[in-house]
Amino acid sequence: MPTARNRRAANSLLNDIRAMGSALLDSRKLAGAEKLAGLAEAAQTLSGSLDDTPFLKQYADLAGESLEGLADYIERTDVEDIFEDAVELAKAQPVLTLTLMIVGGVAVTQMLRGWRADGMMPLRSKRSAPAKKSRARKAGSRRKA
Repeated sequence: MPTARNRRAANSLLNDIRAMGSALLDSRKLAGAEKLAGLAEAAQTLSGSLDDTPFLKQYADLAGESLEGLADYIERTDVEDIFEDAVELAKAQPVLTLTLMIVGGVAVTQMLRGWRADGMMPLRSKRSAPAKKSRARKAGSRRKA
């Protein structure tokens, strides 16, 4: 059974971890807000080219406005407040929260793939498997000759 002293120590440790995580996320949130602003601009540009299809134009306008609002929110809000808002949203709208988590996971995956393509975060070897097999076959044929 945990004692009051152990609980205080655990809470202190959790608060320290939360503060460090918050500082790390705070440094990255501006970059994320800039990417969202770029997506908003792209959606608005797309909207300008959809005059022939009013429904899609309206959808692209709405997406651009929503992304712009989200970018502004992220830029001006503290990370801890964002977490609190996310918890409130999860309690009030669990299905929406699940959907947002899936979309966020896809977005993070795409960012990681982009970083890997830029050489910033090598997740796998840059050489493809077929290229390695081809080189191995060539080396084997040289030995036979």
